[in-house]
Amino acid sequence: GLKMAARQWYETNDDLMREKQAALRLETAWHCDIVKLSVKYGADWMAWRDGEVVGVIEYKNRPHEWNTYSTYMISLHKWIALRVAAEYSATQKHRVTPIIVVEFKDGMYWLEVKPELATLEMGGRIDRDDPEDMEPCMFIPMHHWKKIKEHN
Repeated sequence: GLKMAARQWYETNDDLMREKQAALRLETAWHCDIVKLSVKYGADWMAWRDGEVVGVIEYKNRPHEWNTYSTYMISLHKWIALRVAAEYSATQKHRVTPIIVVEFKDGMYWLEVKPELATLEMGGRIDRDDPEDMEPCMFIPMHHWKKIKEHN
């Protein structure tokens, strides 16, 4: 028979706890409600304000400082998913913004997903011995990112 290999899933309980904390912090900083999306949407969250969607968000956590690398890499698949999820909203008062939020050691940073901010190259990781880990990726220079203002 035909055997379909499921794509390996790499998300732990720790990741999910951290993600929940980050969502709460973002709700406070941006005065919105964050709703976690099903994995089929290709984005982690939707941000709502006054009953309307205002953002589609991919959340990442990185174990280093914001300026450790000169660029940030995200898969083309994720980039496309964010842009597509934001497209459907033309009838709303507000444009839905596709956003990447990355939590670095020194704070949370965000970026609006715009083609002119990134370059397309092959990238990925080779440490997991998974051939699907090498793929087309968007590389975004770090100077485009903005720090999320949080008031503790």
